[in-house]
Amino acid sequence: MLDFYRKPGENAGRQIASLRKHLNSIIVTEQVKMEFLNNRQKAISEMLEQMAAPRTAPLPMILSGSRSGKALTKAMNDAVKRHKEAKKRAELILAEPSRYDPVYQGLNRIFSHTGPLNLKRPNEERFQVREMAEKRFKLGYPPRKAKDTSFGDALNWEWLIKCTQASENANLLIVSRDSDYGLPQGEGSILNDWLKAEFEARVKPTRKIELTPKLTVALKKLAEVVTPEDEAVETAVLEASRPAPGMSYLPLEPRQTTYLTVPAKSGPTAKKLFATLPGELDVLDYPEKNGDVAFALTYPVSYEIGLSYGKRLSQFAIMLGGERGLPPKFQEPSVN
Repeated sequence: MLDFYRKPGENAGRQIASLRKHLNSIIVTEQVKMEFLNNRQKAISEMLEQMAAPRTAPLPMILSGSRSGKALTKAMNDAVKRHKEAKKRAELILAEPSRYDPVYQGLNRIFSHTGPLNLKRPNEERFQVREMAEKRFKLGYPPRKAKDTSFGDALNWEWLIKCTQASENANLLIVSRDSDYGLPQGEGSILNDWLKAEFEARVKPTRKIELTPKLTVALKKLAEVVTPEDEAVETAVLEASRPAPGMSYLPLEPRQTTYLTVPAKSGPTAKKLFATLPGELDVLDYPEKNGDVAFALTYPVSYEIGLSYGKRLSQFAIMLGGERGLPPKFQEPSVN
């Protein structure tokens, strides 16, 4: 659920709207709602930490009266102003989500839906499910981590089983990046062996159970339209979520610049993908030439190893039908 805050607003809004069409197919618990609300502010705060203030620099006096100098000063002042406005908006999203946070508003409609697949007060089944979850937790059954002190994942699993048992022929698809449920493998996940065997024993061997880290996979199964942009953004978010050893100790300098060229129609999507990259990244746009646009991306050298920036930018190029590098046609003095 928190990944919606790591996606561009229109992508998140589109996917939440698609989910709301299938309220009677979504299994949810009050535990999931609690975890979302408990971690919402932290997730937003982490995003805000990456929103560095615009860099400003004093203008050389010899340029102070020139047209380009005045334009540059105005652009820097405008950037500082917009940054302050964005920070203020973020503070409202944090403090008053019911009014200003579209992700909170959309998910709250899913959490508040009253249906047979939503385990919440006053449904008395929650007591039986809680008892079964506590038992499996004490026995060490998955899903759980070695250092877990609560049985939230166990409760969610027991409710998944109970809902599938109650249906006549429904299959089960779990959307989660939590390693408690299985092994991440490439762009997908492999369900834990015990959970698979338990599902077949408690539900029926002929029923299917799948695990995926991608919401777009679930939306396709629900016959919803998923755009290539949504898929590209989700892939970028998943890549960014993978741990980078020693990330907090990476130096900010020296910096290096690389280039990415894509079809002009993919330019807006490229910018959204850049926004999913963690850390400090400066992006300079090149104007369109012969149907293509290019970007100069500057980042700390250490990110090439610690955060695999080069690898991710190469993946972006493949997704968007572009290439790494700057073709000769852009190497003229016409950069915006």
